[in-house]
Amino acid sequence: MTSKLPFEKQSADKKLRAFYQQLQTMVELCSSDHSEDTLEKIAAFSNEYPRSSHGYALLGITYSKRSVFDAALTNLQKALLLSPIDETALTCFRALLQDRGRHRDGITILERCISINPIDPTIWQQYWQSVKSITYEKYTEATASRFIKILEKNNLIRPSQIISPIINLLEKKQNLVEISRIETQSSFNSQLKRIISVLLETPLLLKIIELCPMPNIVFEILLRRLRKAFLLHDNLEMPNDNYLA
Repeated sequence: MTSKLPFEKQSADKKLRAFYQQLQTMVELCSSDHSEDTLEKIAAFSNEYPRSSHGYALLGITYSKRSVFDAALTNLQKALLLSPIDETALTCFRALLQDRGRHRDGITILERCISINPIDPTIWQQYWQSVKSITYEKYTEATASRFIKILEKNNLIRPSQIISPIINLLEKKQNLVEISRIETQSSFNSQLKRIISVLLETPLLLKIIELCPMPNIVFEILLRRLRKAFLLHDNLEMPNDNYLA
């Protein structure tokens, strides 16, 4: 029994070395050549090691370079199913989805990866870059929650790096726009309860003003008027005025 174990270990080590040698060859091929011959060799490697994400990732890259996008997506998805935090597959998959205009699909994949490994910095970097890169046509709570998630992730980014898309998103929130357009301080004061209600329903705005200045004149005026209303409102602290309840 004791003599058999070293033999089995040597055999396993030999297979592992052979795998990495072949993988290195495939990586070099994929980096320099995207011919049909290269595709066949990588496919053969993937068939030989079907439980490795590397073969599928290389197939995805090669198909992408050959502009066979459906096959590229299929193989990159297979790679991520085997290894949800495969950095190469993630990067290529996200780039391919963006090129095809499928930004939200890429974000969904990254959110799945975060749920599997919530501390991996590579996934978070790709996640915030993807969320930031989209031009949002309307405000949704799901999108706002994504930005909040990014802002709450310690040591990920400086809030100033993502303030512009956040402002663009907040400008799409109809009731927030309405209270920002109130013309006078007296009108603002008279609608204070409604204004506070809208702000409490907009946690993304509350989070970003907690972390950094708002380089936007409309929101700056809104916040300035809010501060002034708090200072001037006689009944703010009376029991019957539950503005902050």
